[in-house]
Amino acid sequence: MNFKLSIISGSILAIFSLLVFFAILFLTVKRKHKKANIVFSLMLLVTAYNIFDFGFALNTDFHLFFPHILRTSLPFLFMTFPLMYLYIKIVTNHESAKIRLRLYHYLPALAVFLVMLPFYLKGGYEKIQLTQQFLANDIKPWYMKLIYPMLLVQAFPYLIYARKIIVNSQEWTRGNYSSIGKLYLNWLKYMVTIQIIGFTAIGIVFLITFLSPAITKYYRLVPIFVSIMSFALIIRALIQPVIVLGRAYNQQEGKAERNNVYPNMDHQKNRKKLEDLMEKQKIFLNSEISLSTLSEKMNVSRNYVSFLINELYNLSFYDFINKYRVEDIIKSMQNDMETSLLRLAYRSGFNSKTTFNVSFKKHTGITPTQYRENLKKGLPVKGVEAAG
Repeated sequence: MNFKLSIISGSILAIFSLLVFFAILFLTVKRKHKKANIVFSLMLLVTAYNIFDFGFALNTDFHLFFPHILRTSLPFLFMTFPLMYLYIKIVTNHESAKIRLRLYHYLPALAVFLVMLPFYLKGGYEKIQLTQQFLANDIKPWYMKLIYPMLLVQAFPYLIYARKIIVNSQEWTRGNYSSIGKLYLNWLKYMVTIQIIGFTAIGIVFLITFLSPAITKYYRLVPIFVSIMSFALIIRALIQPVIVLGRAYNQQEGKAERNNVYPNMDHQKNRKKLEDLMEKQKIFLNSEISLSTLSEKMNVSRNYVSFLINELYNLSFYDFINKYRVEDIIKSMQNDMETSLLRLAYRSGFNSKTTFNVSFKKHTGITPTQYRENLKKGLPVKGVEAAG
């Protein structure tokens, strides 16, 4: 057995090996968030096998020596989106303590296996011939022409619903955490959005060229795009390990309580208690403060604290806490022109430069740098209340 490796095929083989290595690592090393690690490992293995089959085996002489590996990754390709969907549910903590496999999500993969079974049962030489005919725009088996359109049909519901879950989780996070930072999952939302746009474009190409021999030229777009986006998701998650939220977003949670105006609660008394915590104890200086922490200190429910902040200040919990932080920074600026703005931000409870800049501009109308420059020049500046 002797087959040549080009730089590209060698790189693909290296990527395959790296993904398999990380998959085994995540499965064997004891870490927090075991559920996410298991699903993440499965995503790694599925992506690795897709890359190996479509990127390496099909484009080198490897398939001539091992023809029975040809197209065996197709059923696994149909597991990509259910696994990604499950991963996002765990990351946003929509999934319960036990991983619910919900096997019906993987029925398309089983269907593809059954559809491809006639091909899998053929001899090695015949598989090579059929594959070469397929790549030469001479499509013979009907099932090879339908597989990738089926994948497009499968992809859209998962991607759209996954994006909805991420957006809902972001809304919940903003209402329960004062510093969202890594919890905000913008990168995950953007990646899902890119996939929706990408698959829409590929779908349009398929519609235009369907039933035409030219469609074969575009067939590789689907597995290549799926593999690239899966690989990008994996690399991004490895660079910035996902923080699984400690509580699931639930649209129905406390619905009856939120609709209640709390007739038995003394709003003014609780407002005074809340403002004492903020102005005297300066609880906002704790960068990890959450709605749960505040409710425990006030000895009331989380939903009531959220209601109080929304009703009396017309702000979300996130904006309410950061408003106090911005006020604290402004007082520090007036007495200290030398300390860096980022250091002042960390002192006041911010733990992210981006969150600090966005919140400061939202509450004052200008950036922290502009605000300090105006102070130095003796120009009039707006306070937080005036800007609001």
